[in-house]
Amino acid sequence: METRSLPDGEVMRRKLLIIGWDGASFIALDGLIERGCLPTLARLRAGGFSAPLNSTLPPVSAPAWTSFITGKNPGKHGIFQFYEVNPWSPKALGRGQRTHLAVPGVVVNSRSIGEAKFWELMSAAGLRLALINLPMTYPPTPINGLMITGMLTPPGARRFTYPPELADALPPYEIDLNPREKDFSSPDAEFLRRIREVLAKRTRVALELFRRERWDCFVVIFTETDRLQHRYWHIVDPRCDASESAHIEADVVDVYRQLDRALAELVRLAGDEYDIFVLSDHGFGPAAVKRLNFSALAERLQLFVSAGGWERNVRRALNRISASKRRIYKYLSPLVPERFLQRAEAGLKDLVRRGVKAKLIKLHDYIGGVWINTADHPGGFIEPGPPYEALRTQLMAQLDEVRDPATGKPIIIDVRRREDVYHGPYTTAAPDIIFVLDDEYGIETEGRSPELVLRIPQKNQGTHRREGILVMSGRTIQPNAQMTQASSTALGLEDVTATMLYLAGIPLPDDLDGRVIEEALDEDFLGRHPIRRRPGRRPSPDVASAVWESAEEEAEIRARLRELGYLE
Repeated sequence: METRSLPDGEVMRRKLLIIGWDGASFIALDGLIERGCLPTLARLRAGGFSAPLNSTLPPVSAPAWTSFITGKNPGKHGIFQFYEVNPWSPKALGRGQRTHLAVPGVVVNSRSIGEAKFWELMSAAGLRLALINLPMTYPPTPINGLMITGMLTPPGARRFTYPPELADALPPYEIDLNPREKDFSSPDAEFLRRIREVLAKRTRVALELFRRERWDCFVVIFTETDRLQHRYWHIVDPRCDASESAHIEADVVDVYRQLDRALAELVRLAGDEYDIFVLSDHGFGPAAVKRLNFSALAERLQLFVSAGGWERNVRRALNRISASKRRIYKYLSPLVPERFLQRAEAGLKDLVRRGVKAKLIKLHDYIGGVWINTADHPGGFIEPGPPYEALRTQLMAQLDEVRDPATGKPIIIDVRRREDVYHGPYTTAAPDIIFVLDDEYGIETEGRSPELVLRIPQKNQGTHRREGILVMSGRTIQPNAQMTQASSTALGLEDVTATMLYLAGIPLPDDLDGRVIEEALDEDFLGRHPIRRRPGRRPSPDVASAVWESAEEEAEIRARLRELGYLE
């Protein structure tokens, strides 16, 4: 559609109610709709537009919600995981690590985002906003309205709202379950009781704040869907056998009913004045039953210059140190100053680093990456240009040929260069190669077995998948319009951002990756309100020098991510 500028003063603005159901998938929701468990979502879907919504690669909340926040892909906003994935960064190099595996660097937060955020654009235009529980908002920043931060807020943080005094005025509120409540040591009844309790508190706060004024843009994210599905995906996926969990099925489904009731209350308060978006940052699917052993894969890819001799012995020593580091430091530190232990470990790493051609990194449960040890890295020796490209092409071909020894089935179904996945100034902060495993397989980084494929029982029943949801409803939205991946170009989170800005009357920065979802909008409305554009902001690729207030604060978040399974 051709775009033009509107005459001065002729600005269209729709109020927006944005509701996130973290990890929601039509695979589960369609069945619940058919059973009558989600009447509000069903009504919005029938009266509006719906489509699958593609997440980022990997489909993880930090990069996904950041793409929603900025309208740009990770190559532009720089967030690829909950942590810096570059193993050659000073932060990562300072941590104990196996020589064939990349170790995460600094944990990210809102200060890590080097692009303009949608609320900054709306605030600058004088619009009033409220943001509740949106990941990647801690620490909070000034906004023309109010903000309650979400995931990655340190436990016990006092400064988790803007304005700061809002925290003291809130009714009882919790950002999330604590990790120990989410793991499988918590009985089903207690887990479900607590998830309903946290959901009720979030709903109460959201409704109270929504009643305060007629916000131009009101955003609330419910993370309970994600927490529930990691543990009980087999109950809500009609393709899975949940016979052994029949005794708790009604209680699990009741959480979805509670979410739908919260949605109903928000929609009722919004009335006809608001256009409503319900979306997820990623979808869900069954957890893998087999694990690709990264240690064995590294040997198969011949990531080491030498396969034997002293280098192999040193690598094995580092593996043992990494696996038992806490125990070693605990028992030796009374006898040997810790600084000497750290120097010895660093010396071993320096000794072998030049013998490592590349490192493997786990980007998500079934998504991996390969970092090539190029000469611009500390200790790197692979020269840029033809030597680099030759090695990358060779490794990609080897990955494409990885088969399950027991079945002959391909384990890796997609292998791509990073520049074919991302674009923008941060693309080089991603691994040189990105690869995706078949749904039947996950990644195992702890295994020291020589076997390529392992069978390790997994507690989680569900894991993230790329295909999330989008439902739109309102006076400007086409009624009863549905898209499928097969019928049209897949929509992405960035497209939701562009559509929000358009409906809010904000000219679209020309460096957005998203497009206005015109097929979801009323044609007459589009004709009367052409899309406006303006030059985008060209930010520096450097993020804030101090991402966290203190090392202790980052350590708290790192520990929480480890307990949640995002770090190992």
